[in-house]
Amino acid sequence: MHEMEEWSWMGDLILALKGGTRTEIGEGAPEDEIRKLENELGLSFPATFVQFLREFDGGQFKFVRMHRITENGAGVLDFRELLEQSCEWIPEVEDNKLLPFGDDYAGNTYCFNLEKRVGDEYEIVQWNHEHSDRPPKHIADSFPEFVEKEFFYY
Repeated sequence: MHEMEEWSWMGDLILALKGGTRTEIGEGAPEDEIRKLENELGLSFPATFVQFLREFDGGQFKFVRMHRITENGAGVLDFRELLEQSCEWIPEVEDNKLLPFGDDYAGNTYCFNLEKRVGDEYEIVQWNHEHSDRPPKHIADSFPEFVEKEFFYY
């Protein structure tokens, strides 16, 4: 993704979120904290997710709660704590196949599908706590597509 697309995508997101209800936006995460987490996990986040973390570092939005990676991030859900807890009830997280990063307020977890990466982006899936015996549901092919579909429910 080149710089113009990057700015447009994030700029549009910021404008849309400012007008939203049930929105809590925090300070962005410093680049070194994002890289530290990537090193801990042994992977690279999609550039679009890194942009999101730099701008917001988690948050609570109309239909989605995103997990913060620093103490100054928005919301009550810590990325590392959720990852640790998710290992207890989502076998694919324990097996390093899924990486949780948010939820839908109803206990369903949004995850990067670490087994399905196209270019810089991971597929986004939703693990449903009421149907844990079923495979996670495909939500989007990229983080920007996820934001467009799930943050606003057009």
